[in-house]
Formats: sequence, structure tokens, C-alpha cells
Amino acid sequence: MNISDEGLNSISESLQKINSVYYISLDFAECQKITNEGLKNLGEGLGKIAKFEYITLNFSNSEKITDEGLDHLGTGLIISGNLKSIKLSFRSCEQITDVGLNKVTQSLKQLKSLQAMDLDFGSCKNITDKSLNLFSEDSKKFDSLKTINFNFASCQNFTDQGLKNLGEGLQKHSTLESVILHLWGCRKFTDEGLKCLSKGLPSLRSSTFLALSFSCNEKITDEGLNAISEGVQNLTSLKYFSLRFYECKNVTDKGLSNLSESLKKLTSLTSITVAIESCKDITDKGLNSICESLKKLPSFANISLGFRKCEGITEKALENLGENFKRLDALKSIDLDFSECNKIAYSSVDTLRNNLESLGYFNRISIFPRKEY
Repeated sequence: MNISDEGLNSISESLQKINSVYYISLDFAECQKITNEGLKNLGEGLGKIAKFEYITLNFSNSEKITDEGLDHLGTGLIISGNLKSIKLSFRSCEQITDVGLNKVTQSLKQLKSLQAMDLDFGSCKNITDKSLNLFSEDSKKFDSLKTINFNFASCQNFTDQGLKNLGEGLQKHSTLESVILHLWGCRKFTDEGLKCLSKGLPSLRSSTFLALSFSCNEKITDEGLNAISEGVQNLTSLKYFSLRFYECKNVTDKGLSNLSESLKKLTSLTSITVAIESCKDITDKGLNSICESLKKLPSFANISLGFRKCEGITEKALENLGENFKRLDALKSIDLDFSECNKIAYSSVDTLRNNLESLGYFNRISIFPRKEY
């Protein structure tokens, strides 16, 4: 896109002329001409709009933006005062550091009515563990928060200390209702980091929505998965739970078995996503343990299971899965992915799909692989 600082300034001036602006959404992804000066003008403009409550700003892949620009933007957000929900994306803005992110979060802490915070700083190579302190320091200033969505995917400088910081932050926010953490591609943290993070999970007693992604990290083993499983097992208010361990190749059936025991205790659960892909030591035993946990959750409505490239899974597990689905009367939506599981034939997938469709009470059935004709 060719939008520059001048264009951003014009948009800011136009917004100020509109009465009763409550929601602002601006997408400037990959606008390479935008600099800190543009964010300064935008921040000043936002400060002059009295009543807006919801804002979404996307500056992903804007290479010229630095910490200075985030400081300007944060100042404008403080002045606005009425903000209830904010979504900021500075993904792949490689000049941004902990300093800039800290400037933004310090500004957000002054917004007494803020209920939802969505921050995307994925692939920002200069973001470190310090940024995961943002949620624990001065935690009382975030008392109104109900929803957080943090995307720090592929931030390669995160270590176990960062997960410890994040876990400590969660312990101080027991009123959160929705928590989403994207930490896939962060390859330096280990099982010890997941243990530290898991200590904060039991505090989420009010949460109905929890999504965690730790994909693409070969240092994670069953020990780390077990810690997460134990951390969530008493969250009886949860209605939706998502757990992704793509390409965590040291996760085995044992880890899935422990997860299934925790799932049985989540009695309010209606939707689940479990994605354990490219794990060579996952077999029918692991998938069957997940199936067994479903029997204990009769209110289940939506299920998504991803076991792509898990070569130890066979057609026998699919048969067992189909039999269990038949017993879940509330189940309406099914998404399954067994692509590149070499021991599963197309014919077995087609049989499972046809059997489920014949029951007639599903709104959605999606099963991979599909045979190409």
C-alpha cells in the first residue's frame, strides 16, 4: 500500500470532524512509508476525539516504525480516556523493542474502563522476556480487564523467565473471562517455563474461554503438557478450550492421557480444540484417551482434533472415534485432520464421514484428508 504519513494525517483530521465516533478500525499493514511522524499525528488526532470506545489499528510489517512511534500513539490513547477495547498489531515491525511496548502498556494502564486488550507483536525480534512483565507490574491498574489476547509468536528471545513473568501476571487477574496466548515458534523456552506459566492458570476461575498455542518447540515434552493439563483441570467455568502443540515432537501418548484426565473435570466445556501434529510418538492409545474423556462431557457441541503427520495413528482409532461421537447427542460440529497419517486410508476417512452424516444431527462435518477426484 502507498499510504504515507501525509495520508495518515488526513485520515486523522477527518475522524476529528465526525461527531459521535465510537468505533475506529484502521488497517495500514505493509504501509512502508509510514514513520513515527505519522503515528504522532494519529496519536494527536485520537486525543481530540472525545467518545470513541473501541479501536483497532494494524501497522504490521511497517518497517520504519520504532519505539518513538509507539510512545506518540500511547499518549493519544491516554487522552481519549473512554476506551473499552483495543486491538493493536505491530507484527514484524523489527525496530520495535521492549521500550516501545512498555510505553504502550503504561498508557493502557491509565484507562480505567479498558475491558479488552489484544496485542500482536509477533515476529518482533527485539521483544524479550521484559515485555511479559507488562501484565504483572502494577496489576491493579488492569482491574477492569475481562479479555486478553497476546500474540508473541516467533519472538525468539523469549525464555522460561518470560513465561514465569506471564504466569505471575495471570495469578493477579482472577476476573479474566477470556485468555488467548499465542507463543508458537518461541523456541527457547522449555518444560520449566510451561510449569511456571501453569501456576497462573488456576487463578482463571472466572474464565469461559482459554486458548493456548506452544507450537514448533522441540524442547517441550510430556512434562510441559502435563503442567498445562494440571493447571486447567479445576477451571470448571470453561466453555471453550484450545490447546495447540504443532511440531512439539517430544509429546507422546502419555501427555495426551494426562490431558484427557483433566478434560473430564471441565464439566462446563462445550467446545474443544486439540492439535498435536507431527508427533511421531502419538498413537491410537493417545487419541483413544481423548475419546474416553469426551464420554464424560455430554454437553459437548463442537470438537476440533488435529493429528496431522502423527504416523502412529491407525484406522482402528478412527473407528473408535466414530463410535464415541455417536454417543454425544449435543455434538453439532466436527473438524478432524488426519492428513499425512500414513496408516489411515482414504476409504476409512470416507466411511467415518458417511457414518456421521447418516446420523443427521450435525451442522458441520469436516474431515481431512479428502480424496481428490
